[in-house]
Amino acid sequence: MKSGDQRPQKNGASLKSLMSRKYNKNEMKTLKLILITTIVITSMADVLGQSNSKILKRDGLRNKADYGYLKNNEVSGNDYFFFKTTGTYVDLTGAISVNNNQLWDDPEYVIPIGFDFDLYDITIDSLYFGVGLGGFVSSIFDENYEAQYFISAFETDLIDRGDITGISQSPISYKVEGSPGTRVVKVEWKNAGFYEEGDLLGTLNDYINFQLWLFEGSNDIEMHFGPNMITDPTINYYGETGAYIGLLDYDLTKAYLLSGDPGNPILVDTLDCLNGTPSNGTVYKFSKNTVGIEVPNSIVPTTNVYPNPTNGIFTVKHISGKTSPYQIIDFTGKVIQQGILTERAATIDLSNNASGVYLLNVEGQTTKLLKE
Repeated sequence: MKSGDQRPQKNGASLKSLMSRKYNKNEMKTLKLILITTIVITSMADVLGQSNSKILKRDGLRNKADYGYLKNNEVSGNDYFFFKTTGTYVDLTGAISVNNNQLWDDPEYVIPIGFDFDLYDITIDSLYFGVGLGGFVSSIFDENYEAQYFISAFETDLIDRGDITGISQSPISYKVEGSPGTRVVKVEWKNAGFYEEGDLLGTLNDYINFQLWLFEGSNDIEMHFGPNMITDPTINYYGETGAYIGLLDYDLTKAYLLSGDPGNPILVDTLDCLNGTPSNGTVYKFSKNTVGIEVPNSIVPTTNVYPNPTNGIFTVKHISGKTSPYQIIDFTGKVIQQGILTERAATIDLSNNASGVYLLNVEGQTTKLLKE
């Protein structure tokens, strides 16, 4: 959207009207993916007989309540735990540029992770842009732009804020830090703008800063959020209340999406977005469940653990009225501590253990502990 230019008129039927058509299996999968991920892909639009899938996304998401079949999908298995925490947001330095000072809108890039990373039940070594609107990456996708799994760090329609002037102002970069075995790849979207503000208002004043971190070994995923300015959420988020953030698979059977207050979100397996924008310093962590550890969907109702997360000291109050053995298990499945809980509050000290996710097992039920 260079100065003095006008964006081309966007054509295409609404997603709601498309729902009345009959699709074959591959078309239906493509349609569902557009619904849940707000994806813009020219080849997908061709499959659906449309010239612009941004129109499809806008209309479809505003009418998402009409598509009840998406809301009935249930999480099968316990692939990830979710935690919200905080930390100081630090811009990447010495990072490798992805866009190389070129303007971007619906970017298509490949980022080498630098190590093998387990995403759900597959191992990947690269992150692929090209099936999303900015803050959205995937495992490798095929010639039909179908990928098995997706990471939605901040999914709304993002654009380079330099689109008006013709000079890039929103660098995308990445960096691998740490020693082999415990490396972290960090991808940063810096000073990213919002397409819809530019399209409707002719300005690109609003911005968002965020990073995606992938951890070697633990296979954990973190989204870190920095400074932002959101003047009109209804414009920037296409009439929704916030971005789509979380993890999902292509068939929408293992979705881990965030809903509600960005300061205290809940994890859902349905099509939903946040009610607002994560504040500066917010960290969302999706911790990979270790194979072999069966974790129920709910927290143990008879055990209170606080503070959680903590810097090392947990207080555990067992309220069942009887003594019970407990175990603390690390992400490898190793029991690192065990003892007996009574009806009184007990203290568990993990100060000498590494930061990360631990499991407190009491009578076959599990509470997730996060040590910062």
